[in-house]
Parts: sequence; C-alpha cells; structure tokens
Amino acid sequence: MKPVFTLLLFLAFHVSFAQTSPDQMSQKFFALYQTGNTDKALDYLFAQSTNMPMPLGVDMKMQLKRQVEVSGRYFGVENLAVRTAGPNVMMYTYLVKHQVQPLVFRIMYYRANDIWQMHTFTFHNNLFEELEESSKAKRLKENRDLGL
Repeated sequence: MKPVFTLLLFLAFHVSFAQTSPDQMSQKFFALYQTGNTDKALDYLFAQSTNMPMPLGVDMKMQLKRQVEVSGRYFGVENLAVRTAGPNVMMYTYLVKHQVQPLVFRIMYYRANDIWQMHTFTFHNNLFEELEESSKAKRLKENRDLGL
C-alpha cells in the first residue's frame, strides 16, 4: 500500500508542476475557439502572458468576433508553420478554416526563464494576398540574386 501511495503522490506532484508548452497552450486556445466563444479563447491565451494588460482590450475581442461572424462556420485549424529564434522564441502560424474565408493566426511564445508565455497574437484574413505576394517573380529563389 505504501508504494502505491508514494507513486500517486509523485504523479500528483509531477503533474502539478508540469511545464505548459506552446503546443499545449495553442491546443487549449483552439479547443475554446471551436466552441464559438472567441472571448473566452482570447482570455485564456492572454492569461498566459505577463506582458499584456489584463483584462484584454475590448477592441481585439470585438475585431475577432466580427471577423469570425463574417467568415462563417468553423471547420478546423491547420498548423502552417513553426518558426524559432533560438530555443526560447517560437512563432506558430495557423490556418483557421471557416466556410466563407480562412483566417490566419500568428501566436508568438517566449520563454525568459523556465515558463513559456504568449508574447504576441495577431490575426488577419489576407491569406490570398500573402500567397500572391510570395509567388511574385522577385520572391522566387532564382531571381533573388538579380535584385528583382
């Protein structure tokens, strides 16, 4: 009985001090987002930040709510890219699929010491403009040296 109790105590201690990773924070954010409550999703994400004023500004909440309303029904999320700047800065780019138009979310995470926090959050509906810009001749690898 004593070894079982010790094991349970160890597991409880380990779980309570487990580091929340950027992946876990993003998953929790999108789990809340898919319920349709964008305010609650943003509140969670910004609560994971020490550099953002709380409560979160009404402007961003209203902008996201309006954008989601005109974007139509939610169909899911895809992780488009993860970029790093060393081991302590990570930027996740997500394609958020809606019926009318996709949204792009960028979430930057920062770890100053031992705790990951959300550093910046942005979103937009200009995915098609980004794709057009990236496909221009001046962006093609073979034209970079030409200065186009």
